[in-house]
Amino acid sequence: MLRLLVSTVLLSVLLSSCGEPKKVMLPGDVYTLTLEKAPSSFPENEIFTFEFKLAGAAAGLRIEADCTMPGHGHGMNTSPKITEIQPGHYKVEGMQLHMPGEWLLQLNVFDKDKQVESFRYKFNI
Repeated sequence: MLRLLVSTVLLSVLLSSCGEPKKVMLPGDVYTLTLEKAPSSFPENEIFTFEFKLAGAAAGLRIEADCTMPGHGHGMNTSPKITEIQPGHYKVEGMQLHMPGEWLLQLNVFDKDKQVESFRYKFNI
């Protein structure tokens, strides 16, 4: 849990200060996530896309992506689509953060029906 919290804080700080396009690495228990072509800051009320890689990932993993506002108890008005570009390389399309405030991005990794990893971070727009 402490590792997830430290990783969450580190990723949030790195993303808020990065330029276009910077790679951001977040170690997990199974995989290391690297954000590719991430926007320098997530835009408010605009559809955006980002890519990420999972080091050591095999083909066919299922990824779920979601963004919620913990303080408001709701999420996005859109449903993101995740596409596997090649084994371990993914594109997330259709993200839209419709209002300013604190958001939590969560990427869950499943091998068959078993969740094997979860990456999360909070940020403000």
